[in-house]
Amino acid sequence: MSLPGTCGGGDSDDPGYAVLQVDEDVGRGLFATRSFAKGETILAETPLVSCQHAWNAAYGYAACHLCLTPLETAEQNARR
Repeated sequence: MSLPGTCGGGDSDDPGYAVLQVDEDVGRGLFATRSFAKGETILAETPLVSCQHAWNAAYGYAACHLCLTPLETAEQNARR
């Protein structure tokens, strides 16, 4: 059984991966259906839950509360 991927790099209908049933003991797995270039995004999803460390608030670390992407440069972080 194959379930189509919902996210992936590239503009084609083939996201480059498939969810396949391995067997009853193992369950399903994510398998590549094509080669990927170095640095290419394979799968991107919105997090269901995300949480920052208490240290971030205490030291003023600026990050997105949804995806935790830094909102400051590495240089800004190091200067703080």
